[in-house]
Amino acid sequence: SIARLNFLLSQSSAEELLNSSDATLRSKFGCSQQMIAELKMIRKSAIDPRLVDRLASENIRAVIPSDALYPARLRSYLGIYASPPVVFALGDISLLGQSTGGIVGAREASEKSLDFTRMLVRHLVPKDQVIVSGFARGVDRSALNEALAHLGKSIIVLPQGLISFLHHLKPYIKPIGNGSLLVVSQFHPLAQFKAEYAKARNKVIYGLSDTVYIPETGATGGTWSGAMDGIRKHKKIYVRRPDVGEVNANQQLINMGCTPVGMDARPPEAPQSYQQRPDSPQLFRESDKAYGLFHSAERKISRNEVSIVKALRRHGPQSLDELKGLLKNISAEDIMTLCKACPEIISLRTKPIQFTLQSPSDMGDSPE
Repeated sequence: SIARLNFLLSQSSAEELLNSSDATLRSKFGCSQQMIAELKMIRKSAIDPRLVDRLASENIRAVIPSDALYPARLRSYLGIYASPPVVFALGDISLLGQSTGGIVGAREASEKSLDFTRMLVRHLVPKDQVIVSGFARGVDRSALNEALAHLGKSIIVLPQGLISFLHHLKPYIKPIGNGSLLVVSQFHPLAQFKAEYAKARNKVIYGLSDTVYIPETGATGGTWSGAMDGIRKHKKIYVRRPDVGEVNANQQLINMGCTPVGMDARPPEAPQSYQQRPDSPQLFRESDKAYGLFHSAERKISRNEVSIVKALRRHGPQSLDELKGLLKNISAEDIMTLCKACPEIISLRTKPIQFTLQSPSDMGDSPE
């Protein structure tokens, strides 16, 4: 059984990892309680000879963080405690270490967004970008199919277990076999789809991608929540610039600092960072007097307003209740009033309403 465990995790240290106590997993491997629970589930499945044999027969392998093939960018993005303790993979696992571009978007995307997706893929494939997506209908699957049609390479990140999804992969047997397609999952091989798995999967897509592209998103749902997490972590995100009258939340993401891309789907060669664009003014400058001034020296800025802006800058979009939790010394009524009065803050049409900062490029001149 030890030999089978080593095969399952493709790493000589897997035996120690799977047989360690909870205390050792925490102290030596840096595992959170959630990771420990997931490892217990993997341990339970790993000693089942039938499951191990099934994984072997399907050429599914697993990678743990101590494995050289475990994607460093994923661990860097999610952090040591939130990274999946095991990633199951079917296909050429070396794709995890290549240059990647994630493409995610709405399931019910417009034809304009799908055209943009296909054009974008045709720009990325010649640059040897591996396309990362989630296999959802609409934008994700369009990106996958376009990449394979143009002899590119792609990674599918699943919201369920690999074995439970195998029947959906029959049309993709050839690209999996020739090294053009890798399918990965962080979940138990037999796990069925769950909404919370889809949300967790979206974070892995961002973690596996050097850059993320969003042809279309609504103001709620998986694409939106993934973008919010990406913005907080300063991921390079490009969003298709919407036409006047389009019903989507693309412009909201652009207002929050994501880089707009035209319908020609050609992103800038030197992407600008969400955190601070080199040619953009600081939101405010701190001084020994008050907390600094915003862009107009004529406006009198209260400490409470500065505190709200600093909270939004640090944590990304926040609802009123979330801001109140961060700013316990300011009343909810004052937070609402200041958010509405401050030109640097915009409200998002979400449920509940969230507040965020304008794009740095929309903030006017520096007080300097």
